[in-house]
Formats: sequence, structure tokens, C-alpha cells
Amino acid sequence: MIDVAGEMRRLGEILIDEGIITERHKVEVLEFQYGIPRYNSIHMKLTKMLPILISTKMARRYILIPII
Repeated sequence: MIDVAGEMRRLGEILIDEGIITERHKVEVLEFQYGIPRYNSIHMKLTKMLPILISTKMARRYILIPII
């Protein structure tokens, strides 16, 4: 978090607002940084096994939300 004019903002948000990167670039960097591929509904199918594969601890750590 970076203090910008008294407002705490994330670096990625600032870079997007300034036109330095796009939202897609930010997602790609976070995907690489955390080692978690982004979900693309065109290429992936969710199964009912997904809640079993992702632990509650991991879901909380990475702020995962169900989209089924």
C-alpha cells in the first residue's frame, strides 16, 4: 500500500490509473507472483471437486470466492 495524497492505494491500482499497465498486465504479474493461474471460463471447466481441492486456509489466504 502506498499513501497517495492521504489515501492508501495498491501499487497495481496506481499503475493502471496512470496508464503504465493494463488490468490484464496486473493479473498476469499476480498470477506469476503467487503461482496461481487465473481462471478463464472459456478454457477451463469447474467441477464439483474444486471445493475439495482448495482448502479453507488457502481460500482465505488468497481471498478466493466461489463463482459456481
